[in-house]
Amino acid sequence: MNAFADQLFKSGSKSVASIMRLPIVSWNNGILLFTVLSQQKKQIESVKKELIVFIRERFGLKTVSLDYEIVSTAVHEAKPFTGRQKLDAMIKTNPEIINLIEKLQLDLDD
Repeated sequence: MNAFADQLFKSGSKSVASIMRLPIVSWNNGILLFTVLSQQKKQIESVKKELIVFIRERFGLKTVSLDYEIVSTAVHEAKPFTGRQKLDAMIKTNPEIINLIEKLQLDLDD
């Protein structure tokens, strides 16, 4: 896979080349690429035929299957701006803050 990634990099397809360096699982005549972003699916599809030909020639295989799986999708939460939002974010990280607020009898206005 690294040799194919190097070919892509030299031909100017740097973003696709970086995808080819992602973790893979291979079995018999199958290869599974693990991607992180759903946008990478299109990039993998754009070189899928070339990659299969490369693998066939490199390893002398007659048939090869290639699949990919998105392992996570990043979800960005909005940053807290108000005092209450900041407190809620801290409580989410450390729920013991609620006990401290009650113990100190703090009056938190919204």
